[in-house]
This record gives sequence, C-alpha cells and structure tokens, in this order.
Amino acid sequence: MQSPLTGRARAYRARHAVPRRSTVRMAVAGLAAAGIAGALFTAAPAAPAQAATATTAVVTAGGATTQTVRVPTTPRLWTATPNVHPGQTVRITGTVTYGTSNRRITGRLVGLQVWNGKIFRTIAVQRLAGSGWTSFTVPAGTRTYRLYFGGMTSGRYVFPAAISKQLTIRSTPWPASAIGSRVVATAAAQAGKPYVYAAAGPNAYDCSGLVLYVFRKFGLSLPHNSNSQQRYGRAVSAAAARPGDLVFFRYSSGYVYHVGIYAGGGYMYDAPHSGSTVGKHRIWSSSVVYRRLIG
Repeated sequence: MQSPLTGRARAYRARHAVPRRSTVRMAVAGLAAAGIAGALFTAAPAAPAQAATATTAVVTAGGATTQTVRVPTTPRLWTATPNVHPGQTVRITGTVTYGTSNRRITGRLVGLQVWNGKIFRTIAVQRLAGSGWTSFTVPAGTRTYRLYFGGMTSGRYVFPAAISKQLTIRSTPWPASAIGSRVVATAAAQAGKPYVYAAAGPNAYDCSGLVLYVFRKFGLSLPHNSNSQQRYGRAVSAAAARPGDLVFFRYSSGYVYHVGIYAGGGYMYDAPHSGSTVGKHRIWSSSVVYRRLIG
C-alpha cells in the first residue's frame, strides 16, 4: 500500500510532465503534413523540398510549463531577367516557405532590401498574397537585393525571422544591332504631339525636349538644350550615320539651333517649330553633324 504523499506526487508529475521528444516530433510532422489552422498558410507546392528540423524550448511561468516549436523559414527571391538594359525595369518575385514540404506563408509583410555599399536598406514592403507570392518592380542597374521576413508565431509554433540569399541584377549595354531601331521607335511613338517651347513630354515637346525624353528611356540623362546636347556621344560621318544617331543643325559658328533623331534615308524624327507636331521629316540642310550617344 502506497502512502498518500507518494500518490499525490505521482499525480502532480503526470499533470505537469514535459512532453517527450517523440511527442514534439509528431506535432511537427503534423504541422508539415496538414498546415496550421487559419488563413496564414497554403499547401501550394514551392521550390524543391529542403531539409528542415524543428527545435523546441521550454518556458516555465508560475509553475506551469509550456512547449514552443521553432519551425525554420526560408525566404526566396527570383527574377526571369537578371540581365537588363538601361531604361528597363525588372520584376522581382518573392516567397517565404517553411518546413520540409516548403509550404508558403501567406498574408504577412516582407521587405525588399538593396545593398547600398555599406548596408542593406529596405526600399519596399509588400504583403504575401494568398498564393504565397509577392512581386517588386525595380529600375535597371547593377544592384544586389535580398528579401527580409520578420518572423511570426501561430499558437505554440514560432516561425523565426529570416533573410533570403542575395540576388544580383546586372545592367548590360544595349546591343548595337538593336539600340538604334529602339530609339527610333520610341521617337516615332511621340508622332503627332505638338511643339511647345521648353516642353519635354510626355504630351508636348520642343526639339531638345524630344531628344531628352527619348534617351532618358535608355538610361541617359541629357541637358534640355540642343547646343549643350552636341557635347555628348561621339562624332560620326554622314556616311556612317545610322538610325538612332542625333542630327545637329549648326550655324557657321558651330552653335546648334536644332536637333533631331536620325531615322535613316535622309529623314529624322524631330519637333520642328511652333505650330508643328513631332513627326518624321526630311533633313533639309547640309550644315549638319551626326553624333552617336549609345550603341
């Protein structure tokens, strides 16, 4: 016959015993297999499965013992266009997965960070959609990005903060075979818009304003003055000129009074004067010089 004291001690231990490791492993397995109740998770497949293990921590407060389960998270960044040309934009997609089945976390905020030469700085924050994905649009340029997830808890499960691997977007020059035609096409898209002195788009232009607007699309920053624009790029002969080069109209002193974008065959796109519109016009003077800015 056992003593009453011994019986009470056994009953206390039964009520307050810490779960066995096997019990915790079963709980984690259940999490990975079925997800946690609620709208935070989705069972949609993600990247290839990656091994992940859960760790536990025991918290005792006021004599009561609770168990938390730490489930690793993995942020990821991806883009279909890691190499872009000046003036383009890049779409970067992000997701955060957890557990061995790589289920996606949804409904939580994530931050896109960029390396500024000293630290990673957050430049945009987006919420993970119901599909578990989100996207960011960034300008072209050689930069390194990463995705930051601030962590979360759901019941006794802890999903820690994590950072993705770095993703570098590289800016590469436009190929010479393509750049000229793209410049001309960009200028042609402005045809029919009125000449307005000192205007630089997108609804009206003067001659140097049209050039400024078009070449900004390709990552070049030019002054809004035709005489100043002739100092950019390199000189090419009339025989070597190709579509996309600039045509500068000059006085005998060398001062430029008009500029257009060469379209080939003796034509150019320009904004001629008050009362006219942007269009494809014949080069009317022989006192011109050509300069190539890109390509």
